[in-house]
Amino acid sequence: MDDRLLLQAFEFVRTGGPIMLPLLALSIWLWVLIFITLVQVAAFAPGSRDSRTQRDMKMHLLGLMKSYRSASPKLNRRLLETLLADMQRPLRASIATIFVLASAAPLLGLLGTVTGMIGTFEAVAQFGTGNAKALASGISEAMITTQTGLMVAVPGMVAAYILRRKVSKIQGRLESYGLSLLKNGCGGAA
Repeated sequence: MDDRLLLQAFEFVRTGGPIMLPLLALSIWLWVLIFITLVQVAAFAPGSRDSRTQRDMKMHLLGLMKSYRSASPKLNRRLLETLLADMQRPLRASIATIFVLASAAPLLGLLGTVTGMIGTFEAVAQFGTGNAKALASGISEAMITTQTGLMVAVPGMVAAYILRRKVSKIQGRLESYGLSLLKNGCGGAA
């Protein structure tokens, strides 16, 4: 990485004020979660190289259904629903966290806007309107944090919606497989 680019990035964060550090941490956490969830979702894609994950999940579901099935079709249906929910819980939790982080980013940006404007008003109170550099510093902080909050939030929300759709498709495939287990006798009498 070019040293000038690194210095510009550091200057951008410094100019944005103290709210930039939590925004940066939130952004890193958000994108790590998005990447991890993408990898997990990709393992379930039809025709993916890691179709072993799909087979493993199906075999795990089959084993649990055989182990815990009862003579009651209603109880077997409830068992299937519970098992499917347990299998999908980690993916759904990740997506919920991604939505929360993406929603929090513009709020942090807004907090930075407020702190920047407070700095601007303090400069006006101390120096009057004649010190343009002091005024520009607070306004710059306000705008940079707002911009950064939106730059983190918008792609984060888009990624969360895409991931949620993909997880819903995975859920549908697992439910279809589970229903086929019930139809083919796995959910019948023990």
